[in-house]
Amino acid sequence: MNEKSVELITGPYRAGKSMRLLRELVEHCQKAPLTGSPVILTVPSHRYKGLIEERIAAILKEKGTESGLFGLTILPFYDLCHYLLRLTGTGFRLLGDGLRPAVLIKAMERSAKEERLTTLQNISHFAGTHAQILELIDELERAALTPTDVLSTLARAAASDSRYIELARVYQAYWQELETLSVYDERKLAFKTREIIAALPSGTLGIGVFAIDGFDRLNPLQLSIFSALSKQCERTLIAFDYMGADTTGGGAEYAWKDKSIKGLREVFGTVRETYMECSAAPKAKRILSSSLDRCLEMEEVARDVKD
Repeated sequence: MNEKSVELITGPYRAGKSMRLLRELVEHCQKAPLTGSPVILTVPSHRYKGLIEERIAAILKEKGTESGLFGLTILPFYDLCHYLLRLTGTGFRLLGDGLRPAVLIKAMERSAKEERLTTLQNISHFAGTHAQILELIDELERAALTPTDVLSTLARAAASDSRYIELARVYQAYWQELETLSVYDERKLAFKTREIIAALPSGTLGIGVFAIDGFDRLNPLQLSIFSALSKQCERTLIAFDYMGADTTGGGAEYAWKDKSIKGLREVFGTVRETYMECSAAPKAKRILSSSLDRCLEMEEVARDVKD
């Protein structure tokens, strides 16, 4: 296969996409266990990483080589960002999630002193306000929108006294406070990772294969980092559960993934697509699960279905 090639493996749940991807990674690592180019596999969570490790162990047992595997690094997304920054010699200080409200409070206090808070002024001291604003900031960051991006868009579309402008200024003040403290939260660190990796000449990191597996959906920030990293790799492999409306059994069940599949095709440009059919219908089983909130519950159900 040509250098810098990108292959997108799609198909329904349980079609064997992950196992195909893992077999290829194992084969690559075993060709030159100590001298070959490294392989990076990014996954959505530490839980999924554990599942992948179990599957790799099963593949090695099947091949009669249970002694281990060299050259493969499996990383959840934010751990991948940490790894890449260290690989490029970029230092950073990470802010724990529990301290983010304190940073936001300082940012809002600064905005109040500068008379930039109006709508939020009377509720700026409530913990619920801080939680909701941090959720909004998280959403903007996942959309790969910096405070400058948001403010420039609103400047064209909203009145200067709009509450949306006010929220965007709080977002800006939050980032400024992080910079004053010389720390990053996880998502701002991902922006830094994108900046560093995108500035590197192609092939600088010398990565053999970059693989992506287990994500139910991909946000613009993740996609931008994956795209930049793919330029540092000889090959990129992506396994993603998806059936288009034009495939038998596709359509409504996978419609919520349309945005992610469109994003994958757009950011990677020329992509070789491979579609895998499900070999047999899985036996139905009942699973009882509970989580702290509806979002976590949906993610847990999705993981159980994939498992």
